[in-house]
Amino acid sequence: MSNHLIPIRLSHLLAHSGVGAIVRGPDDLVVVRDTRQWTDRLGQPGGNVIPYVERVRAALGVTEVLREPPVAREGAHGQVDGVCVPVSRFPAWARCPNCGALYLNPWRVDGDESPRCDRQACGRRPKLVQVTWVLADPAGYLAEVPWHYLVHKDVRSPEQRGCNVKDRLRLVETGASRSLRCDACRAEALFRGDERLGFGTGRQQPWTNDDMALARELPNAGPDHLAQVLAINDTRVYSPAWALALVIPPESRVRKGTAVDRLYRSTQDRRTIDAARAPLARRAAIRQIAEAYRCTSEEVESAMLDIDQGYPSYDAVFTPGQLRESEFDAFLETLADQRPDEDLVTHDQTEAWQALACDETTGEEMRQLVRGVKRMVRVGRLKAVKVFKGFSRLNGENVVPPDIVGSSDWLPAVEVHADVTLIVVGEDRHARWGDD
Repeated sequence: MSNHLIPIRLSHLLAHSGVGAIVRGPDDLVVVRDTRQWTDRLGQPGGNVIPYVERVRAALGVTEVLREPPVAREGAHGQVDGVCVPVSRFPAWARCPNCGALYLNPWRVDGDESPRCDRQACGRRPKLVQVTWVLADPAGYLAEVPWHYLVHKDVRSPEQRGCNVKDRLRLVETGASRSLRCDACRAEALFRGDERLGFGTGRQQPWTNDDMALARELPNAGPDHLAQVLAINDTRVYSPAWALALVIPPESRVRKGTAVDRLYRSTQDRRTIDAARAPLARRAAIRQIAEAYRCTSEEVESAMLDIDQGYPSYDAVFTPGQLRESEFDAFLETLADQRPDEDLVTHDQTEAWQALACDETTGEEMRQLVRGVKRMVRVGRLKAVKVFKGFSRLNGENVVPPDIVGSSDWLPAVEVHADVTLIVVGEDRHARWGDD
């Protein structure tokens, strides 16, 4: 498969186009590989760490570091600048739209990206197209449809049962029905496109290639645990698992660009200072960092002390149960000293809203509506963090982590910005709505 970039929104990469999803590129269907391969040439994660998310991590029950997905750009001459999110062509089977002949990885032949049918019985040599069915397992696995197995699994002839020829299969469409055929032994079977069967013990994801990190026992294929053939656009093929939390004080109030902000964001600079044990070496390291930050050595020293004391949260304790309550309280508290560049900027509009009830031009229905609203807050600036936790298939309960082995120390995440209006309805009005 030749290298080319597929543009995609970062928000989509943490949702329906995330790890394990099948994505339609310009010419092919591809599957997104896991985050173990989202790395630079040195094997380091390609995305930047998202800072000031300790409360978000605690609220969502996440212990891993949160990183943005890597971003690559294509230069004027086709060169790629940055780290790409890798994909693999999938399904690897292609089909002749004329005679139905099936080919496994025909793109590998002489590097041909537009393979054509070469069966003598066809003669027309049309361009091959990817098949659009996959085999999904409720444990989260995905594989090619076992075409050879399906066409031979119910045959009675000993010759057909022993057929090992795998390159003479055909998927033939006749009206609204489809049938699988083996030209080598003349076996034939109806193909419905929803067959259920055991997943087997092969590769657990299309791109893993017998990955030793995945060498674990597969679940027993009992009647309640069977893989299923699905069309690629079936919603059961892929279900992303993600969570979202808001950034609120104190983390939303940090001053960007200050010495403590820059030092907090740079793990490498902090390591440089900590590694300098001798007083002279420490002063030299701090002086060098201060020059890079265009500040004084005293400001860097103060920043180090702030970080050691727990900046930016200090003694704050975050627990998952406080998630919604603390976010609600943050919306209602309009701070007098808030700055327009903070990540949560609120404006209390309650007084102006309630004044409508005294306006002579306000109708009775509008006055009733106004009286039913207890608080109104306009949130002119809001930041949330969306975290990708993994995916499932066939509505299974097992969530496959983004690295598919569960050993990574980071999760993909993106920052989401918005502005909203919070309306708090009085308890009496809420009770009346419930009765209605």
